[in-house]
Parts: sequence; C-alpha cells; structure tokens
Amino acid sequence: MLAELFWPNQDIRNRDQCNIMEQSPESSAVKPILYKVNREVYSEEKFERAHPRSPPLQKTIKTTLKSYFRFPQRRFLDGLYKAFPFLYWIRRYQIKSWLLGDLFSGINTGVVQIPQEMIASMLMKTPPINGIYSSFISSVIYALLGTSRHICLGSYSSLNIMISNIQNHLQYEAYNNVSGYNYTSNELEAIALTATTTFLAGIIQVILGCFHVGILTAYLSETLMSAYLTAAAIFIMVSQFTMIFGIPLSFHTGLFAIIKSIRSYISALQESNSANTLIFLISMLLLWFSKCWKFNHKDVAIEFPMEILLILTFTFLSSKFELGHKHQLNIAGMISIMPVAPMIPQFTSLHLVFIDAIALALVSYSILLCMGRLFAFKYGYGINSSQELIVLGLCNITGAFFRSFIISCSISRTIIQEKSGGSTQIAGLLAASLMLVVLMKVGHMVQFLPQAVLSAIVFVNIQPLLESFRGIPDLWRQDKYDFAIWICTFTTCMLLGLDLGLAVTIGFSILTVGIRTHRMKILTLGQIPKTNIYMSVAEYREVWYTFEEIEIKILIAGCNPSVVHDLERNNFFNKNITKESLFLTVHDAVLFMSQRKEINTRRETSEDENNEEALLQKKEEIRVTPDVRFKEMVRQRELESYQTTFSYRDHSN
Repeated sequence: MLAELFWPNQDIRNRDQCNIMEQSPESSAVKPILYKVNREVYSEEKFERAHPRSPPLQKTIKTTLKSYFRFPQRRFLDGLYKAFPFLYWIRRYQIKSWLLGDLFSGINTGVVQIPQEMIASMLMKTPPINGIYSSFISSVIYALLGTSRHICLGSYSSLNIMISNIQNHLQYEAYNNVSGYNYTSNELEAIALTATTTFLAGIIQVILGCFHVGILTAYLSETLMSAYLTAAAIFIMVSQFTMIFGIPLSFHTGLFAIIKSIRSYISALQESNSANTLIFLISMLLLWFSKCWKFNHKDVAIEFPMEILLILTFTFLSSKFELGHKHQLNIAGMISIMPVAPMIPQFTSLHLVFIDAIALALVSYSILLCMGRLFAFKYGYGINSSQELIVLGLCNITGAFFRSFIISCSISRTIIQEKSGGSTQIAGLLAASLMLVVLMKVGHMVQFLPQAVLSAIVFVNIQPLLESFRGIPDLWRQDKYDFAIWICTFTTCMLLGLDLGLAVTIGFSILTVGIRTHRMKILTLGQIPKTNIYMSVAEYREVWYTFEEIEIKILIAGCNPSVVHDLERNNFFNKNITKESLFLTVHDAVLFMSQRKEINTRRETSEDENNEEALLQKKEEIRVTPDVRFKEMVRQRELESYQTTFSYRDHSN
C-alpha cells in the first residue's frame, strides 16, 4: 500500500501559518491534514494471487517459551489483574458517580442480609452466627477475587432445602442402620454433616475451575439462563409460603417437588396464621409503591430504601407489642453473638454426600453464573466463568471451617444491591461489614422481626425475573430453537428440580446446536418469472434469471477470512458468482463500481453521440426529400420529352 502525505494547495507562507496555528490553542479552525492512498483495487482473487497465504506456523517448545517470556512485566500485570480483578476496577473507580450509590446500596443490602441469614441458618439447623460469619468472609473473598461487580453472595433457598433434605435422608438411613452409626442423631451431627457437604462441594468447584470447565458455559445461551432463573425464582417464591402463611411444612425435593409442595400448602391453608399473611400483604404493597419513588444524584437513579424502613418499623412494633407471643407470629428468633472459632470438617462421611455435593456444586455455580452474566450484559463488562467457579469454591471451603452451609448468589439481595445504586463490590464489602457490626451491637433486637416481612422483600425483588414470560411470543416469532430451549429449560426445572433439570437442559441445548449446524445450507436464489418469489436455482429450473442477466451487479465486501472459508467449503462460488465479486473492503467495491460506471457512461455517451448524428442525418433527409424528388421528377420528364422529340425528328428525316 502506497501512502502519500500532502498539504492543501497553498503557498509556503500559508503553510507556515498553518503550522503555527496547529501549535496554538485556537487550532480548531485549521483544515485537517489529509492523506491519499494509491493502490490497485483488490478483489479476493487478485489479492490471493498477489499475496499468497503463508502456511500455519509450527509451534515448538522453544518458540512457545520465547513468546511467553518476551514481555515478563506485562504478563505479570495481566496475571495479577486476572487473579485479583478488584485491582483493575479499583484504579478506575469513579468516586463522584459510584461512591454514593455503593454506600446507599451497601447499607440497604446489609440490613436485609442479617435476618435472611438467620432464617437460613435455622432451616439448616446450624447456629445463625455461623452463617453470618461465613457470609462476611465469603463477601470479602469474592470482592477481591470475583469478576462480577454486582453479585451478592449468601444463602439460596433452593440449596438450603436440598441440604435440609440431605440431613433428613441420612437420618432415616442411620435409623435403619444395624451398625448403629447415627450421623444426625442431634444438632451437632447435623451441623457437622452440613459443613462436610459444603466443604466437598467447594473442593469440586475448585477442581472444575482449575481444569477450566467453566469455558463450557459459553454454550449456554441467554435464553437458557433466562428460563433457568425464572424457574429458580418460582422455587424461591414457593419456599416462602411457610413464612407467609405460618404453616410449619417443609419444602419437597426430587421429582415434581414444586407440585407436591404447592399441594401440601393448599391442603394446610386452613391452619394458616392470618396475622402473618396480613403483614406480608402490607409489606408487599408498600414495597410496590416504593419502587415508583426514585431520586437522582448526578444522573444515578436510587430507589427509596423501603426495605430498611420496613425492617426497622416491624421490628420495633413486634418488640413493643409482643406480636410474636400474642398473635403467634413467625419471628426471626434469638441469635447468639459469641465468636466462632474455625474447625476442621469431618471427613468420615464424605462418601455419603458425594453425589449430593456434585449436585449442590453445579446448582450453586449455575445460579451465580446466570446472575453474573445477566448484569455483565446489562452494564457492558465481562466475567471469567472459570475464575467464578474457583472463587465460589474457595468461599464454600472457607465457610465449611465455620460450620456454615453452601452459598451461592443471593438473587433477592443481588437485585436489591443493583436497584439501590450499587456499581461495584464496594457495596458488597460495606453490606458484609455493616451486617457484622450491627449484629454485634444490636443483634438482640433482630429476633423480633416477623419473617413475613422478609418474604415480602424477597417476593417483590425477584419479580423482575418473571418478566421473561412476556418475551415468549417474541421468541416464537424470532427463533423457534430458542423458543424450544426456553420451554424445555423451564419445564424440566419445574418438574425435575434445578439439578436434574439443568442436566437435561444442557443436553437439549447441545442437541439444538448440532441440529442447527447440520441443517445449515447456502443456496443461490433466483426470481421465478412474472412473480416476486425467489427460490433456489438448483431446485427450480424455471428460475433462469440471474442478476447479471438483468444488469444488476452483486458485490460482496469486508468478509472475514473464516466467512470466505465457509463459502468455499459450501461451494458458494460458481461460474456466475466468482471471487472477482468478493472484495477486501467496501471502499474497493465502491471504487470498482465507480470505475465501471464511468466506463459505461463513456460508452453510453459515445453511443448517444453516434445515434444523434444518425438522427440528424435522417432528419435532414426527411427535410430535403420533397424538393429533391420534385426536381428529379421535372428533370426526368424534361429528359423524356427531349428524347421523344429527338426520336421523332430523326424518324421524319
């Protein structure tokens, strides 16, 4: 490529003046410097002949090591940023735009986090302080190593239900065990079993992350994740029925668990507590109205903190009027604030919970990844799926030493953190720190909080995940495969559970990818005569029109090399469409058509001039024809008369 740099046509004085003006602050009025590129217009065929492709490089151990250690400082920094993502975004932290939102979001999320972790701990038969310590440590680890800026780690109701059923299942087996080895005979056994399961699930996640299994999640489409989160949201809603209606029932697991649980709750509605339901409805209405109240600070929309107001108000009312004792309300309950020393999990029961730990590890990671990719797509940043797997495993391993249960992305608190204005993990750190400080100072007050208030907060904040139902008709119109994936994911997760449903869904998604790949064909279309229908030239013989025959030139430009290879592999090029119609850039195609148009214009101009001369001659002939014919007729008659007279005289003589 030949590049020629030139100045606009002007004398030396103006050129020097232009140089001076470029150095002055008022250089906006100076004409820009132009450059002109002179080269031959390249089509794909010409370019391949002029510049043949070089064979692929053969990598050896020597060349690989040489390229790896070529820039050690840059590689060290890249590795450091990859291992500790917070170093990357903390250097680019926008204090004026993000700080207020992170502070406000951290306070709002931290206040909600305390009672939620307490209730989850009671469900898992573990001391609440253990879960709170684990949540605090996990938040710190994820803020340093996690790649998502909006994820809030904590308990997840479906995982809690799965662990609770593991405890009940093993207790039933222990009761029938003739050896008398009772694994869950008391609360300490349940705590040890939960910690062991959490530890094993964390180990599995770290191993999978080290082998970069997270890269397989690239095959999970946005449609699959949307349907999976929708099913998970419904599971969360149904699991809150115990606190909403005050019915002491446990959530079912296994096949058709959601249907069995709903049927159990419906049959026990006559035993529900009306006070719990009333508090739930009041809280939910106030939360709905608060979603319409937003105030802007430096172009940052922040929602009204109704969650904090509800928790403080109902905690005060419940404590003041003893609502838990008088109306039999389900309250958070007493919590011990004694420090917890870390302990090593018991390894004697690892073989009993191995299969369950695999299911817990996959479901925990799937929820976190789906939410992480959702917010990453919304705010335009990327997440590392393999590192997310490793970080989540480290958080679960750490929590196991504090006798905690398996954690994942808390969907409700993550949405609260994002809606409250949180932009980075500063909000998560502040929420965890506030949770620990508040618990140490006024932890005894949290025991009076009605559980129905927390259920209302969960219900309202996970409702955005149900909006994907509105997009089902659009999926049907846009892509039938995506529609089938959404329906299959949602149906299998609802019927088989989040663990088995995820496995079936991944298999179905891979199957659709294979079907799409094998069904892909490239056809040359032509117009059927006297219609506006375009069909395959190879299948319809009456389609004899091609664009060249009707004087339309088709040019293709700017294709990636992979696209060109696909076209060659699918026999796209033929005698009608050659590589002469494929150009490297759009500019090449435009120049080619401009040159062709100029040649055609000259040819048409020459033909028009010739036609004009012929037309003028014809007009001249038409204009002079009557006079010429009359004169020729008179001359012919005179000649005939003269010849007749001469012949008569000659005959008379």
